[in-house]
Amino acid sequence: DVLSDVDTSTAAPTSGQVLVWNGTNWAPGTAASAGLDFDSAIKTASFNAVVNKGYFVDTSSNVLTVTLPSSPSVGEEVHVIDSSNSAATNNITIGRGGNPIASSATDLTVAVNGAAFRLIYSGSSTFGWVLMNK
Repeated sequence: DVLSDVDTSTAAPTSGQVLVWNGTNWAPGTAASAGLDFDSAIKTASFNAVVNKGYFVDTSSNVLTVTLPSSPSVGEEVHVIDSSNSAATNNITIGRGGNPIASSATDLTVAVNGAAFRLIYSGSSTFGWVLMNK
């Protein structure tokens, strides 16, 4: 009800930061530490993904490519959900953005209707993006 538990002793927050509970106070933190942020617009065309974002994609009319960020940090993630349940007909390509995906130096093709998965960057130039929820 009051702001007495907001930590005002730290540096001023920067653009994009959120308040995160640290066990004692609310303090400036990153969206990743507060949880994943989903893009509110369903994607119907190819796009460049942003770290720590989730995306609903609609391939009911055409294929599309989700290009992963080229300079991610360890633990950053991207989530993709086939909201149109049509990836088997119109595939989703995950462009690797210059980093491997599951140790492979090729883009990932998603051809399963209703696929829902996340990619987490390992920090390794060998492993690259780790695919979760195969």
